[in-house]
Amino acid sequence: MFGSHKPKIYRSSSGCCICGSKSSSSRFTPTEKYENLFTACFEVEQGSRTGLICNACVLLVKRWQKLPEENKRSWSHVVDGKSKTRRGSRRSTSTDERTPKANVDETSSQKAVTSNDNGQKSK
Repeated sequence: MFGSHKPKIYRSSSGCCICGSKSSSSRFTPTEKYENLFTACFEVEQGSRTGLICNACVLLVKRWQKLPEENKRSWSHVVDGKSKTRRGSRRSTSTDERTPKANVDETSSQKAVTSNDNGQKSK
């Protein structure tokens, strides 16, 4: 291996600084090259996102750069889209809490077991 060769990183312990993804099918790259574009593209504060950026977010930045000046849409919905903290808050409400429990008699919920002519049990 050459001394100047950087290995490609496919997993990151801290995750992508934009979306929070911890693994990528392509690679992660340092953010220095794209940091000045984060505020306009993802609507985040300048300097608040540093570290590694996944290739999917890099492609969004490049796509944003190609847009005409008058049509500068943002990809703010991507920010922290795959981070665990966001997912955890979504799952905090269980289905049991959202749907009221009906009063069900235990005997009616049990299924009767009868025997067939062959002596096999059926439900």
